[in-house]
Amino acid sequence: MCLETGKVLKVSIEDKFKECGNENTIYVDCMNIIKILSPGDLVFVDDGLISFKVTEKFPAHLVTVYHMCMCV
Repeated sequence: MCLETGKVLKVSIEDKFKECGNENTIYVDCMNIIKILSPGDLVFVDDGLISFKVTEKFPAHLVTVYHMCMCV
């Protein structure tokens, strides 16, 4: 997957994405992520090197936008 600033990525807890995520949707096995995060919050990946900003919240997924990469 190529990440570009502003890229939209759906973060889902739906089992149907467990084995078949793609460049638009990824599965996470943290069921509480939907309860914990709200629009405006950041999701950090790879020990905080990559971040996504939550823009929308739904019962089974979050819509995020690629925010930043702290690559060294």
